[in-house]
Amino acid sequence: MKRLIVFLLFVCAIVNLGLIQNDYLHEMLMPYGEKFYIYQNNCDSYFNGGEIIKNGTGQIVKLNKNEIQNNLNNIKNYAGESVVVNNISLNKIMKILNLNVLKKYYINNDLVVIGYSNKLNHYLISENKKVNIQIKVGQENIIVGYPLIMEGF
Repeated sequence: MKRLIVFLLFVCAIVNLGLIQNDYLHEMLMPYGEKFYIYQNNCDSYFNGGEIIKNGTGQIVKLNKNEIQNNLNNIKNYAGESVVVNNISLNKIMKILNLNVLKKYYINNDLVVIGYSNKLNHYLISENKKVNIQIKVGQENIIVGYPLIMEGF
């Protein structure tokens, strides 16, 4: 019994410290998300609702908050995703993601933040550093991309 309790406490500590990675930005930002863009390399998944934009052999699936809830089991084998969020600050997003900020710059009047989150599995290498998050802070909303923003800004 003691071993079981110690094991459960250990698992809880790992989860709370963010040592277990996952692959789903949309799940981490679900309470704040308004629009969700999922990019798939192939078109092997069925989506209930949403807008599908074919892109060569892949597709970009645009879903709203209700549609993503109905499609959680269909989101697999994807190359990237972007989430448009509202009612959340940049600082809170960075805390949720445990983001290590690598670069900040402005495009027009929008702040762009590039970083690495150890809570997400995949990453790109840029300037010999791991990168897997791109955030654009605009006047009306914030767009978070994993590993990059999948829709234009």
